[in-house]
Amino acid sequence: MKKKVLFITLITLLLCLVGCSSQNNDTPSVKEKSEAVAESNVSSIAEPDKKEAYTDIDEANIADTIKNADVLADAGDYEAGLTLINHALEEYPNSKALNNKKQEYEAALNKQEDQNNTDDVEESSSMESTNAVSLDIHSPFYGIWCQGTKDYTIAEKGINDLQNRGFNAQIFVTTDWSNLNSERWYVVTAGVYATESDAKADLSLVQSYYPDAYIKYSGDYIGSSDVSSDVPQQRPSSAFYGIWCHGSKSQSEAEQGASELRDQGFNAQVFVTTDWSNLNAEKWYVVTAGVYATQDEAEQELSYVKAVYPDAYVKYSGEWKGN
Repeated sequence: MKKKVLFITLITLLLCLVGCSSQNNDTPSVKEKSEAVAESNVSSIAEPDKKEAYTDIDEANIADTIKNADVLADAGDYEAGLTLINHALEEYPNSKALNNKKQEYEAALNKQEDQNNTDDVEESSSMESTNAVSLDIHSPFYGIWCQGTKDYTIAEKGINDLQNRGFNAQIFVTTDWSNLNSERWYVVTAGVYATESDAKADLSLVQSYYPDAYIKYSGDYIGSSDVSSDVPQQRPSSAFYGIWCHGSKSQSEAEQGASELRDQGFNAQVFVTTDWSNLNAEKWYVVTAGVYATQDEAEQELSYVKAVYPDAYVKYSGEWKGN
């Protein structure tokens, strides 16, 4: 009996020892708890919340948005491109590609705005910055020459463009001045300058609009002072050479063709073929880009006309025989 009691007591002690050992293994000590908390804190500092991961479909949508935005930007409309990017960022705020593109467009818009402000200042101040002066019409001068043409109406368009930019542009006839071309041309200068240094001070400004502009001295005045008298005027009874561009049985259609040529800067006119001995004996309304005293003058202008009307050609009118 005593042996049995002793055996039960030993079994009970063994069970108690095993239970305590298991409890000690499962329950962390104070030191272990502290180490676990510290490790958790370090982990949270070293690895913040991960950014949202995008699917392949998301990435494809982002790429399409950037492609469409770039099309707008290539056309110069960075603002519309930026709007597309901003809309996409509302859905994909953590996209590096979208955020980089946004920064790129914002920088381009800022650059455009700075350039526009610079252009506005230059345009508004161009009149104040010019050194051109008003000289006697017969006084020699330095010009900043921008354009030369045989057609007075084209020269007029040239001075209108320069005057709209704030320059005191004028037209001169080369044969009126000893140091200009001995062949007759209508030439446009951005201004009249008393000295070469005055002209040089404005040259860079003029070249920003007309890169080939250059300075040249006029020489002494040797011709007529009335430039307007040099505008070609056709007398109905004067034979001439024409650069013929269009023919029609309808006068209104011919007038429309002449109007289109005038819009291109040519001194276009409409004639009736039966009024002239060397033109068609059947009645047509024909359009010439200009009226020329000689065939050489017409041939010199032909290439300019053909740039607009490839089938244009030179022909003599013959003598006047109409009403």
